[in-house]
This record gives sequence, structure tokens and C-alpha cells, in this order.
Amino acid sequence: MLPSSIRNVAIIGAGLAGIACGARLAAANLEVALFDKGRRPGGRFSTRRVDDLRFDHGAAYLREARRIGEPAALSLAEWRPRGREVTEPVWVGVPGMSALPSTLAVDLDVRSGVRVEGLEGEPGAWSLVDDAGRGLGIFQAVAVAVPAPQAAPLLTAAPRLRETAQSAAMAPCWTGMFAFKEPLAVDIDVIRPGDGIAERAVRNSAKPDRPSEMDCWVVYGDDDWSRDHLEDDKEAVAEALLESLTRAAGTGPRLPHYRAAHRWRYARTLPPFSGPAFDPEALLGICGDWTSGPAGEDAVESGRALADLVLKSR
Repeated sequence: MLPSSIRNVAIIGAGLAGIACGARLAAANLEVALFDKGRRPGGRFSTRRVDDLRFDHGAAYLREARRIGEPAALSLAEWRPRGREVTEPVWVGVPGMSALPSTLAVDLDVRSGVRVEGLEGEPGAWSLVDDAGRGLGIFQAVAVAVPAPQAAPLLTAAPRLRETAQSAAMAPCWTGMFAFKEPLAVDIDVIRPGDGIAERAVRNSAKPDRPSEMDCWVVYGDDDWSRDHLEDDKEAVAEALLESLTRAAGTGPRLPHYRAAHRWRYARTLPPFSGPAFDPEALLGICGDWTSGPAGEDAVESGRALADLVLKSR
């Protein structure tokens, strides 16, 4: 089947890259379906809700929202954290970071809670198969927008793309979420502990349109520390990240009202970056922050760039 006949595309992964790719293809009148194992679109642009508490336990903020453009402005607000660690204003989703992917995914066919395990068939007639062996439909082209280690097994029909995914380096990240009834006695909102345990701590409750009844913090583990403790018990990880936070804040041990840890197995992308790519013979493409850079803005741009490659091939 010739690339010029592409009319429908499956996108595996509904993080920012997959959503941006899907939105651009849909705007060009292609039929697009996105599949994601998560409960809702967004990937690491996630917000955990526990009663009245909110934790942006994936991405903390954006630095260059202009690179995303409209309609991102509908779901973003400027934030000026107190203190020396972040000297320029940043941008956060409101009422949580998950608002950004939700806004970008409006009108897209996103099928959540679906884990794609394989591709069967041939270019022009790809069948997606889930983890129970069920077929998910036939698609002429497929965009793979999941982390590199998860992408590689899906790219056997495109050896060059598979090799790119296999050579990509990604680091894990443990995050800790803590809520205190009494605010930590520190007048900055972003802390860099520098202790080899936590890379930074962000006062989530200081962001715009967040509940402020409790002092909520998200602590992001150091790359190497997260890798060394990847399989540790969540309670032990939460305790270590809590100690790192309170030590850096200079408050001494504190007992939080709420605490939890979350592991992102493929959190951070390490250079070099290959860029998004499309194989016009296999009708398979790759995009994501691991192809273009570690920021959310990089993920969005990679998805749009892949969509342009698909459209150009037609």
C-alpha cells in the first residue's frame, strides 16, 4: 500500500507527544486513535488527588509554554516561585498539571486503560494487539509515542527505528508526596537539597489554583539514587525523600499528614537525541521526549514533527 493512501493512524501512547501528534494529524482530516495504558491521557503530566490534596507528581512545571501555543493557554497559569532556585516565571497547569494534556486531547479518540503489546500484519494493514491477545483494530500507519524501552519491541518491522530506541538512554525517578498540617518554616518554593537523594523539592500548594489548607510538597529523586533504589519498598523510599526534604528545609524531622511515593521507571531522557522519525516503507514512526529532549515542550514538538513527516510522506 502506498504512503499516499494513508487515511488512518494508530498512536501508541497518549502522553504529550502522542497527543500533539494526534491533534495535528486529526487537523489534517486523518482518522486517529490513541491507545494508552494509563487511566487518562498525559503520561508524566499527572496530578494525584487525595481528598482535597493535590500533587503534580510527574512534571513540576513548564519553562517555555509559548512553544506549546494555543490551546495550552486555556489550561496554564504563570507561577513565580519564591526563592533563588527558579529565577524566571514558569507555567503550571490549572488546577493541576494534568489539565494540559486534557486540554490538548479534546476531541481526540483516546482509548485509556489499554496496553498495546504487539503489532501484527503489514504496512498499510497493521493490527494492534493488547496484553490479552485481543486485536484493537486495523490501521494503515502507526506512531509509537511511548518510552524507548517500551517502543523497541514494537518496531521489529522498522530496524532503523528499533535500533534508535534500543540505543536511547532513560533514567528512572522516584517521587515523594507529602502534606503537612503545619507549613514547613521555609520561605522558598523550590529547594535543591544537593544530598544525592533528592534532586529537587517543589511546594505544590504554592502553585496557582491549588488547595492551600495543607502544605503540600513533591520531592523528585536524584537520577542515580532512583536507579540504585529502583526496586525498593515504597515506604522506605518515601521515608528517605521525606528526610531529604526536611533536612534541606532545615526544619528537623516532621510527621506528615499524608505521604506516598511513586516510581517513574522511564522518567528522564538523557542525550544525545535522535529526533522523531518515520519509516515510509514500514509506515511506522517514533516520537516522544526521548527523541527530542527532556522537557514537556520537547515532547509536544516531537509529536508535531512526526505528524508533519507522516503528512509529507503522503
